[in-house]
Amino acid sequence: EVNYQNTKLRLKNPLKLTPIMDEESSQLFVVEDANINLYVFAYTREDLIHEINEQIVIMWDEYVKDDIEKLAEDAFELRQVLLETFEEVN
Repeated sequence: EVNYQNTKLRLKNPLKLTPIMDEESSQLFVVEDANINLYVFAYTREDLIHEINEQIVIMWDEYVKDDIEKLAEDAFELRQVLLETFEEVN
């Protein structure tokens, strides 16, 4: 599950995110998933988890909850991927 502020999203299918250390700084944890357009980084694993949750919920709000008629084609495709990957839980 992804939790941030008042939004809770449940994964429909497993999502494997593997943190790596940034090659240049060797201090930042980085997670990237091109499928859902996710790229986040932080100095600690706890902060990284917070950043992942925050970014996914922000994308959900922008691409799923907002008016879909104003989305560009690539944004609409990301919306579809998010809908296939997550569902909102009350």
